Amino acid sequence: MTEDGLQEEQLRRLNYLIRRMHQTADVLFFEETGKIDITPVQMASLRAIQARPGVDQLRLAHAIKLDRNTIAGVVLRLQQKKLITRRRDPLDRRSNLLFVTPAGEARLEELLPAADRAQKRMLNPLKPAERKQLFELMLRITDQHSEKEAQRGRPQQKRVPASENGVRADNHRTAGAGGGKPLR
Repeated sequence: MTEDGLQEEQLRRLNYLIRRMHQTADVLFFEETGKIDITPVQMASLRAIQARPGVDQLRLAHAIKLDRNTIAGVVLRLQQKKLITRRRDPLDRRSNLLFVTPAGEARLEELLPAADRAQKRMLNPLKPAERKQLFELMLRITDQHSEKEAQRGRPQQKRVPASENGVRADNHRTAGAGGGKPLR
């Protein structure tokens, strides 16, 4: 038995290791960005809106691989922080078009170097070639599963570039990165 009584076999399970990597990535992100008051998925959303001014919420959700309910909460929090504006689509009154505000642009300028530092710290144990290989393997896995989702009748979503990764559930921080305190 090792680590909290878990058997060595359990420590090598993919879901367990991905969860631990996710926790570590979040801890490092919040250590580097702590005073900036933004989550990785909020950052990914801001970057996607910045790249596609006037994107609607549904297309934003597809771009960063979130469901409609989650993206609605993310958009609401970004709007409350005055980082984006939301306008009704004149061609489809059911849709909201999203735009990054000047405050959002400034927040991104402040945030991106901190997020880059967090990513660098996360990948520090790997050699440059291993870092590239890790991303290639992760993208291969996620792309293949996106294709399978499309074959099952779900709309296929384009991959967000690695520089915009960091997507996570937006409703709470992980333990060690704020003690599980909600970010609402």
